[in-house]
Amino acid sequence: MPSSPSSSLKAARYVALAACTAVALSCGTNYVYSAYAPQLARELHLSTTESNIIGTAGNFGMYLSGIPAGMLVDRKGPRLAILIGAFALFGGYFPIYKVFDNASNIGVGWLAMFSAFTGVGSCFAFSASIKVAALNFPKSRGTATALPLAAFGLSAFFFSTLSSWLFPGNTSDFLLVLATATASIVFVAFFFIRIVPRPGAYSAVPTEEPQISTNRLRRTKSRDSHTSFDVEPGMEASNIHFQVPMDNETEEEGLIGSGSVSPLPPPLNPTLTFTAATPTPNPSNPTTPGAVTPAAATTPAAIDDERTSFLSTSSDSSSYGTKDDVVRRQSVDVPPADSRRASVDENRSLPLLDIRGWALTKHSEFWRLFLMLGILCGVGLMTINNIGHSVQALWYAYDPKKDAKDVERFQGIHVSILSLCSFSGRLMSGTISDVLKKRWMLSRVWLVLVSSSVFLLGQIAGMTVSNPTNLWLVSGLNGFGYGLVFGVFPTIVSEAFGLHGLSQNWGTMTLAPVIFGNITNLFYGRIYDSHSQQLDTGHYECSQGIGCYRSAYLLTAFASIIVMAISLWDIFIHRRENAGKRKVMTATGAFVH
Repeated sequence: MPSSPSSSLKAARYVALAACTAVALSCGTNYVYSAYAPQLARELHLSTTESNIIGTAGNFGMYLSGIPAGMLVDRKGPRLAILIGAFALFGGYFPIYKVFDNASNIGVGWLAMFSAFTGVGSCFAFSASIKVAALNFPKSRGTATALPLAAFGLSAFFFSTLSSWLFPGNTSDFLLVLATATASIVFVAFFFIRIVPRPGAYSAVPTEEPQISTNRLRRTKSRDSHTSFDVEPGMEASNIHFQVPMDNETEEEGLIGSGSVSPLPPPLNPTLTFTAATPTPNPSNPTTPGAVTPAAATTPAAIDDERTSFLSTSSDSSSYGTKDDVVRRQSVDVPPADSRRASVDENRSLPLLDIRGWALTKHSEFWRLFLMLGILCGVGLMTINNIGHSVQALWYAYDPKKDAKDVERFQGIHVSILSLCSFSGRLMSGTISDVLKKRWMLSRVWLVLVSSSVFLLGQIAGMTVSNPTNLWLVSGLNGFGYGLVFGVFPTIVSEAFGLHGLSQNWGTMTLAPVIFGNITNLFYGRIYDSHSQQLDTGHYECSQGIGCYRSAYLLTAFASIIVMAISLWDIFIHRRENAGKRKVMTATGAFVH
């Protein structure tokens, strides 16, 4: 018996989600740098600072390409970004492999450029995978995006374990695996990644439009909207109208009230405009209270195609945010009504939550989030990029006769610990933040406070753990804190500034790690080099154990405390704003419970 179109589309969505997860698994390899950084530095006679410049360049490539990657994915769809990611990953890792294999130092500048290519490729491919996962599962966006997010955090563990199993102690083959496997996985996934229409989004439209007896929820086309969409095989684009039954699902999709709308095909990336909240009776078509007219039973469904932005379809991730989020946006920070990204109804009762571009800089909340993300990423990246150097320093002081291959194996173990803990943090943060928001009505920023507290414990461990067998505390705590903050921050950004521009806004936010990650990594390198000596062979070596880098963790411990203070201040501001505005919003009747 042939499968129904609904089951076929469902299978296609799950195949696409699996491909997105595989892509994300290939995109987190920048965090595996510590597994081969000491060997790369030794082979090419690099100092710790020069090694950190190369590692930081990979982070630069990833975070600086966030905005162009987001714009490309939003405007052209995910497939071109996937191809760019595949070629950039190969173009970055393969030259590094050749340089290491030939032991020919071509200069820190060239190595940094190739490392940046790996970051660019990771960012483009990962941005595309996240968008496809979110649009294919609008009702379960949190769970769907959690899979690629978690796979991204698990990437370093996967590749370091694979290398240690296949090529133990062979850094050259490890780099070759990174070059070929990452690019191949992303390229193969290209053929399976697509945005699949939701079944039930298409239905026939009556030839005569019934009279509208209630107030309308009108869609107005924004400047960012597109006029084309993908149609499944066998459908005529010119004859398709889009309707979805008005049930609990559409209420969860942010369509509020029981008013009917025009059954014309909606534009993509629509701007929703609310009119008055009270129904107006229609004498020519009387209805009993609570009855639903045929026209009122349907509303147009937003069509998810490869050119749509992160459109909201769930109650907790609507373009308007939750009730408290819209209240927050109505504070003094709301941009003018004639702003390019703001739209209100004729009664100016409900502003559209869609803030992006330079408008972000006018909001104090943007700067608070920018600082929190940047500082915490800088704290985490210092350990992620330098755990290999820490392993070598502690083992050299603890047991100078330790075999170099054993030390390299411990480097891989700590990279795996970082990756697994980051994976766990990313996987847990979404569920925890949903519980905070929905059950206890608390801000998701509380999870940022938890993350900064975990980071503080990790920095204290970094300043006190001198036995290399206990170094797992440093890698585990820092990895878990890093996963927590990266797992929840995209949701915080979407609730603060809207889902329509999430790709661009998240790209803007990721400029923060470029700044702070560079500071902490170079600070670690300078401190490590100041305690190192160059041997006759040209290699750099530090024999002071924890003294090689202890001061660096003092700086990051102080930074973690700063984020704790900023997060508490942000929570206080939101609570004060919401307390003053909730009564006003309830009085308008804009939200029905």
